[in-house]
Amino acid sequence: MYKTAEERHEARLKSKKDSYARRQLQEQVKSHTRWRRRRGAAAGTQELLQRLDNLWLTLGYRNRTLQHKFLESYGMSIISEVDREGWDSVKPGCEAGLAEVKDVVKQAYDLRTEARDIDGPLTDQLRDGIASVVDVVDMHIRAWEELLSMMEHGVDTYFDALRYGSLVWQSTA
Repeated sequence: MYKTAEERHEARLKSKKDSYARRQLQEQVKSHTRWRRRRGAAAGTQELLQRLDNLWLTLGYRNRTLQHKFLESYGMSIISEVDREGWDSVKPGCEAGLAEVKDVVKQAYDLRTEARDIDGPLTDQLRDGIASVVDVVDMHIRAWEELLSMMEHGVDTYFDALRYGSLVWQSTA
C-alpha cells in the first residue's frame, strides 16, 4: 500500500493523531453530559444540547475556533488545492461542501423548532446556542456560494478578495 518507509511513518502518525482527536472528542462529550446532568438539565434538553454540539462539529468547529479564522484557513486550503489540482477537480468537493452546509442549516432549524417549547435548566443556553449556530451556518452558506461564484472567474479573483478583506464573511468580522 505504501511505497516507502517514510509514507508508512507519515500514515501511522496521521492515524495516531486522528485517533487521539477522536478520543479527546469522546471525552469532551462525556464531560459535557456529566456537567449538564449535574446542572439539572432534563434528558430532552441534554439530547438537544448534544445535537447542537454535533452541528458545531459537523461545521468543523473544535475548541472554540473563531469563525473568521476558520473560514480564512479553509479559503486558503481551497486556494492551495486549486493551485495543485485545478478548479475542475476541486469544484465537485466544494459543491458537496455547500450541500452539506445546507443540510446542517435544515438540522439547525429543526432543532430550533424542537427547542421552542421546552423549559428548565439550560434551556436558555440551548436556545442561545441554536441562534448562534443558525447565524454561523447562514454565513457558511454565503461564504460557500461566494467561493463557488468567484472561483468560476479564476483562483486569483478569490485570492485577491481574501487578501483585501472583501469577502462576505470578512465584512462581518
